[in-house]
Amino acid sequence: MIRIGAFVIACSLLVHSALAQDLTTKQQDILRTALATDGWLTEPMHGEFWSAVPTAIRSDAKAVAALVSYLNQMSAVALRFQRATWSSIKLSLAARRVIKTADYEATKAEMRSASQLLAYRASAEKGAQTADKMLEAAAVGRKMDSPNGPFFITEEMVDGVLAGLDGSLHRFRLLSNPTWSTAVEEYSFPNEHVRILWHGPFTRETQTVTIEDGRAVPVTLLSFRLSEQEHVAIGFMRLQGRWLDPQGASIRTVAATLGGIGIQDGRPTAGRWRGRVAAEGGGSARLSAGAIHASVRIVEAQENGGAWQIFAISSVSLADAILLRLRLEAASNFERTP
Repeated sequence: MIRIGAFVIACSLLVHSALAQDLTTKQQDILRTALATDGWLTEPMHGEFWSAVPTAIRSDAKAVAALVSYLNQMSAVALRFQRATWSSIKLSLAARRVIKTADYEATKAEMRSASQLLAYRASAEKGAQTADKMLEAAAVGRKMDSPNGPFFITEEMVDGVLAGLDGSLHRFRLLSNPTWSTAVEEYSFPNEHVRILWHGPFTRETQTVTIEDGRAVPVTLLSFRLSEQEHVAIGFMRLQGRWLDPQGASIRTVAATLGGIGIQDGRPTAGRWRGRVAAEGGGSARLSAGAIHASVRIVEAQENGGAWQIFAISSVSLADAILLRLRLEAASNFERTP
């Protein structure tokens, strides 16, 4: 996924420049991790963040409210502007002319004036200028330059970033509340034919992969990162038809999915799952970054013209990855098209 911080506002830089004098280094690290579009937030991180707040503040409801308001001013305003920016980019991309949402200019002004610190104001001004350039690029189909090379703004990129922002805002709300919460909500993805009961939004990314018959098909990946060591995902492959050999294809897709992660001996097995042709497998490997463990299930969705990929990746253990996948499956309703 394209990371918003590189092209609109470097959120971690804004947070650092605005809050460096008021938060500990560890608190800044936790806030940056939570705000990242591919970030995460755990209960221990939340506890560590709030344990660093002086007791005099934690025990005073008015002081806590003031702190939350301050965090909101310094961080949430940047995220609100990013949402307005990418929503405007989406409109401009579709219309082929620059269109700004009703709150675009207001949130840009709010973001610019959130702090008087010179480092913050310089970062905010650069972000505002880049946002305007991105709207123009989306409208005319012009490339944008980035530290990773040039790129074009696409509908899939915009949808992925907006989904990532949902997660950033959700984690910020959790972090800014002194009481930890894991309330579960229903997240519906009609285009991927799945509904998930989960404690936070999923990021969304669409890419094209080549399947075994040589066809290039789009795959939409819905991901949730639970921690630095664990994340889960459900992908929907739009096959635009049925596999000629569903059982064999599902086994080979399990192997290919694990191979893409770096695991070569996944030992996939075929069977049926919830009344559908399916296959599953899992394994471990040691990569340059350390040990990795993954568990994968592939399920044919014949009536939807595709197949689901359900998988979990963990650096803890294979048993942990299997349990994470089972947890995701138990929380998911895979729907049949009438």
